[in-house]
Amino acid sequence: SRDTKRVREEIIKLSKQNKCNNEYSMEYCTYSDERNSSPGPCSREERKKLCCQISDYCLKYFNFYSIEYYNCIKSEIKSPEYKCFKSEGQS
Repeated sequence: SRDTKRVREEIIKLSKQNKCNNEYSMEYCTYSDERNSSPGPCSREERKKLCCQISDYCLKYFNFYSIEYYNCIKSEIKSPEYKCFKSEGQS
């Protein structure tokens, strides 16, 4: 079983250091951000970088075109550790 707390801390740390280099992550996060541009405590750029990092993490385990990949991202984004993504108002 993975240490989710440690993984999420690492994802947050990496999102502050890295640019989004993976074209799949960039595509998903750009599209996702345009659809869910709910104003949270983070800038659009911060949200996108964090989303990219989460996507990169999920891509280590799942194929981009698989339902597991999308489920992985959705379950990560819902986590309260990620302050950038507020889930209120979304089902």
